[in-house]
Amino acid sequence: MQYRRTIQQIMDSYNQMTQVERTVADFFLNNTKPVDLASKNLAKLLYVSEATLSRFAKKCGYKGYREFSYEYERELSGAESERQPGEANSQVEGLYGLLMENSFSSIDNTQMRRIAAMMDESRRIFIFGIGHSGLAAQDFQLRFMRLGLWIQAVSDSQLIQITAALVAPGDLVIAFTMSGRTSEITGGIRMAKARGARTVLFTGGPAPDKSDNMPDEIVHLISLREMGGGLRISPQVPLLMLIDTLYVTCLSRNTYKKAEISRHADSMVAREKPQPSLWDPGEEKEI
Repeated sequence: MQYRRTIQQIMDSYNQMTQVERTVADFFLNNTKPVDLASKNLAKLLYVSEATLSRFAKKCGYKGYREFSYEYERELSGAESERQPGEANSQVEGLYGLLMENSFSSIDNTQMRRIAAMMDESRRIFIFGIGHSGLAAQDFQLRFMRLGLWIQAVSDSQLIQITAALVAPGDLVIAFTMSGRTSEITGGIRMAKARGARTVLFTGGPAPDKSDNMPDEIVHLISLREMGGGLRISPQVPLLMLIDTLYVTCLSRNTYKKAEISRHADSMVAREKPQPSLWDPGEEKEI
C-alpha cells in the first residue's frame, strides 16, 4: 500500500519541524479520509498560514505544498480503494507493521548491553513512570525481579520525588516518559543523578537540555504521533518492545543462573507454602 511512503516522509522530517509545522504533520498522520486539501481550505481548518503549509511540504522533501497534496491524495485514494468497510484490523495491522519496522531498526544493541550491565551492577533499581508509562514500569518490575534483581516501580508523582531524594550511589533509576515533558519524571531523574545514582531515560520526546545532571543513557522511543497512530494504538507498545529487548539482553548475561532464579520464582508463586529464596543463599531461619 503506497500510503505508507507518504507517512514515512512525514515521520522522517517530524523532529526537524517547528511546533506549528507539527500541527500540519499531525493532521496528515492521523487523517484517514479524503478531504479538501486546497491550501486556503486547510490553512483555515488548521489555523495556520499558507506559507506554513509550503514550509511543511518542503521539509518533507517536496517542491511545495501543491506537489505534496497531490501525492498525498493520490496515495490515500489508492489506500482507501484497497480497504474494505469495517476492516479495522487492516488499519491496526498497518500501524503495527510500521511500528515494529521503525522501533526495531532504531534499537542500539550496544546501548542495551550497557544498560543490562548497569542493572546487574546496581544495588537497587527504581523505575519511574506516570500514567501509561507507570503501567509499563509495573510490568518492568514484575518481569525483571524474576531475574533476581532488587527492583521497585514508582508511579505516584509525590513518591517519585521522595524516592529521587533518597537514592544513593550504587542505585540505578530508569525513567519512562513518552512525551519527554512530564515534569515529575524529568525532575526526578535529574535529582537522582545529583544524588549520585546512575540514570537511564526512555523517551519519545526531544533529549533533555545538556546539564551536569544529564542521564547516563538516553533511549529514544518511536513516538506514536510520528507513526500516525494517534490513540488507535496503545502508547505503551513502543516502550514494551524495548523492554522485551532489554529483558532478553539482560537474560543473556549469566543465562543459567538467571533462568534458575526465574524458575524458582515461578514455582514459589505456584506453591502454597513459603520456600527458601535463592536471593539469600544463607540457611533458612525458623520462625
